[in-house]
Amino acid sequence: MAIFESGARSTEQKPRYDLIPPRALEREAVRMAEGAVAHGENNYRKGKNDPAFVTDRLNHLIEHALKYADGDRSDDHLAAIRCGAGMLIWLEEAQR
Repeated sequence: MAIFESGARSTEQKPRYDLIPPRALEREAVRMAEGAVAHGENNYRKGKNDPAFVTDRLNHLIEHALKYADGDRSDDHLAAIRCGAGMLIWLEEAQR
C-alpha cells in the first residue's frame, strides 16, 4: 500500500507512464502514423499467428539498430526500433 504525503492511500502501484520521455513517445507515434499510411492501420496485428512475420519484425528492428550504431541518421532509426519493439510486445501478448 502506498501512503502519500497528503495521507492519501493507493492500494496498487500503477505503471510509471510519467517516466517515459514525451519526445520519444511522440517520435514513436509519428513513425506509427507513417506506417499506418503505408501499410494500413494496425497492419502488424494481422501477423499474430505468423512466425515468419514475427521474425521479419525482429530483423527490421535489428537492422535499424545496426544502422543507428553505424552512425546513419538518414531515418529515425530509434523511433523505428521503438515501434518494432512495441509490435513484438503486442504480437507476444496476442499469443497468450
